[in-house]
Amino acid sequence: MDDSSNNRPAKRFCAEKALEIIEQWSHDPTDDDEGLPSVLSEEERDSDSSTSSESNDEDSSSDEEVRPSTSAAATRPKVIGRGRGRSSRARGGSISNNVSRQTEQQLQAWSEITEGETRNSFRFVKQGSTGVNREKVAPDCSELDCVLLLLDPVLDDLLKDLNDYGMLKTTQNTPAKEHSIYRQFEPVTKPEFFRFLAILCAIGDDPRDSIKSFWATKRKHKRTPWFSATMGRVRFESIYHTFLHAGGVDAEKQAKIEPFLERLIKSFQDNFYPEKNVCIDEMVIGYKGRWQYKQFNASKPSKYHIKTFGLCDSKTGYLYNVFTYYSSDTLYGYRPETDNDSSQAVKVFKKLIEPLSKGHHLYADRFYSSYPLLEFLRSQSFYYTGTVDIRRKNFPQELKTLHLDFKECKWFGAQNEHYILTAFRDKKAKKFVAMVSSNSHVAVEAVRTKRDVVNKPVMVLDYNLNMNGCDRMDQRVNYYGIHKRKSTKWWKKIFFWLLEIVNVNASILHRLSRPEDKQKNMSLIEFKDNLIEQLVDAAALSEMVPALNPPAAQPQALPEPVSDNPTIRLNGKFHQEGSFGKGSDHDCRVCSGSGPKRKRTRNVCLDCPGHPHLCKGECYRRWHTCLVYKM
Repeated sequence: MDDSSNNRPAKRFCAEKALEIIEQWSHDPTDDDEGLPSVLSEEERDSDSSTSSESNDEDSSSDEEVRPSTSAAATRPKVIGRGRGRSSRARGGSISNNVSRQTEQQLQAWSEITEGETRNSFRFVKQGSTGVNREKVAPDCSELDCVLLLLDPVLDDLLKDLNDYGMLKTTQNTPAKEHSIYRQFEPVTKPEFFRFLAILCAIGDDPRDSIKSFWATKRKHKRTPWFSATMGRVRFESIYHTFLHAGGVDAEKQAKIEPFLERLIKSFQDNFYPEKNVCIDEMVIGYKGRWQYKQFNASKPSKYHIKTFGLCDSKTGYLYNVFTYYSSDTLYGYRPETDNDSSQAVKVFKKLIEPLSKGHHLYADRFYSSYPLLEFLRSQSFYYTGTVDIRRKNFPQELKTLHLDFKECKWFGAQNEHYILTAFRDKKAKKFVAMVSSNSHVAVEAVRTKRDVVNKPVMVLDYNLNMNGCDRMDQRVNYYGIHKRKSTKWWKKIFFWLLEIVNVNASILHRLSRPEDKQKNMSLIEFKDNLIEQLVDAAALSEMVPALNPPAAQPQALPEPVSDNPTIRLNGKFHQEGSFGKGSDHDCRVCSGSGPKRKRTRNVCLDCPGHPHLCKGECYRRWHTCLVYKM
């Protein structure tokens, strides 16, 4: 290689230095950078030329590939800042920014530990007493009372929206066809809506292929006279399919359901306050219709679904707060001008913990766990425990290459001593689970299994105990929910899902309102059966015009002999219930037998021939719905 080729790197270096000096002169005098040489010394030039000559002898071909022309070197922006004296702007920021970034990384550093605990101390500030609001929920309340506690604040507005929408559709379709449902619309009253809710609960308990099959009369094995006696099919379908409306008359998109949801959530919060431990998770509503915010997740029970985020009490599963996910149109309840860079998890938590007081311990899965979320919750005086995705930033890098044997666990502590992370591999798991907490300590607890005793970290046991609140609510809602029926309207899916949540929350209130020694685990189906009967009875009492208790001076003799003719007592019509005065009790036609099984009652059916004496509740129902009514 000739001498001219050996001098070319030195020339290129000189050109770069000249460009840097020009850049220095073009800077603002108030923003001069320290360390930029004003002239190029001969020693630097000689040392660089000798160094470049040695490197060219080793690899001349690579130097020819990157060798720029003198004119190109003056115009290429990548050349600026290559020298040893480049400015702080070219290095990526000022010295103070670099120092703060290094300090932040040190605070987020993790190291393996064998003992210790987190140094967070947040006092749990209760809003009155946790659990049931004793000022509103009576200790002897019935199933219907608990449901009305949650529905009363929204029932009047719901009936107003329903009737306004019905009148609007009737006006728009006038003149209507001869058999159109718009010719027969009448405003829905509260007793009629009670019967409507009773039929919804019954349909959820007995799923069939179509709504009309519940009023079928051709097939004897499908005949159910109770539905016809409660409400006519045409009237029910007109409300269910056409006139049901939960928003304003001109409501669009989220406004069709969001006002109803917000009022209902406020009612949930007024009647119950959760314990210290609460959990946050997503809750899905299966939906295959056309909607721009519909989600897809193959791992969910319903692959196509409407996604919601809920906050539940870990101990009881009571749903305390929830909101629907509308992609970028979701109303998270935060101020974008002050919080533009927060992650989605921070926004979700900020919305859900809004009505909570400080000091609660939150549990969530790895979908939410991130270092910004931990810092946000600590700034708001909330504890957090959740599983961790080992690929997330600012968590121990050793997790990516960590290998654990069966039943082995390791702990990592944050440099700031605010968080502890544990990695544990159970016997049946192929991979270990990573979990982080801001309120835990390094310890294991012996857990007895069917075969042996396993030492598990207390953080894992605490997470397993308190993370199933939302899952429990999801499980109970999907047992007998009317929302599982197909619907083309997305907001109706959410509406019927919320009605089922009302039933589940009411069952929790009903159980917790009793004294501890009288609390019993009533099944949800038993609760709903009692609720159906009470809804129908409440509607009948509200619409009944004659007095239920006539004076004792009235003749008490039966006007005609009692008849159990099925064509009369099973005619599917509404049978009015009443009672005579004192001394008119007779044997119940259903449950009374001979000897010690004899049972007497003053309650009668006023519409059946002979006014048969029937006990309230089950006996009255069996007499009018069962062909063989004797118990």
